[in-house]
Amino acid sequence: PLDGSRRLYCIAVLAAVAGASGCATQTPAGQTPPAASPAAATATGAAAINELQDRIRKLNEQGLTLTNYSVAKAQCWLDTAWSQYSENDRSGFPDEALAESTAIVSALESDKSSKAGFSTPFVVRSAKVRDDLWTRVQDYKTRTATLSCTARHVACAEVQLVRAGHALNETGWRQASPYVNMAEDALRRAGVAAARCSPSTAQAPAQDSSRLP
Repeated sequence: PLDGSRRLYCIAVLAAVAGASGCATQTPAGQTPPAASPAAATATGAAAINELQDRIRKLNEQGLTLTNYSVAKAQCWLDTAWSQYSENDRSGFPDEALAESTAIVSALESDKSSKAGFSTPFVVRSAKVRDDLWTRVQDYKTRTATLSCTARHVACAEVQLVRAGHALNETGWRQASPYVNMAEDALRRAGVAAARCSPSTAQAPAQDSSRLP
């Protein structure tokens, strides 16, 4: 994730761009103002992301770190929202990713033991890709003895798979493939983390070399 100073810098740049574009024209009296420019929308999203990052940081300070699956999931959704806002994604994906992160954070703020985020919605009607990877994700999630070690990797693998399904719907498999690769890499890291967490009992789910869309 971006650190606070870097994120604030990015927001300032986006806000400046949005402000410049907003001053270029004025809406005549009696007419409906035009829709917000992409730059303005991105600046608004960036500000919301920065505010939510601060809330996650406060949860970290209260003892809920990335070893907590729900916190990890909130962070992964937030990072994905930021990435898509930065790419000026107008499909609704960044808004829904931000909403998912916000819902998890709000639940944790109300109840530190909440299991928020354990289910993963296919936002903006994303396609489901790579059933074999989803099976491995679920396997890791049921391994409670090692979940604190694998949480951030597993949570981000899920989000990347949803992102891949969105890219598949929007532009095809070529654009979806990098996100699938990211999910595979996250699950590889989860396997390493699980083995180190409890070498005598932790067994990573079997690898599947198939690459089915």
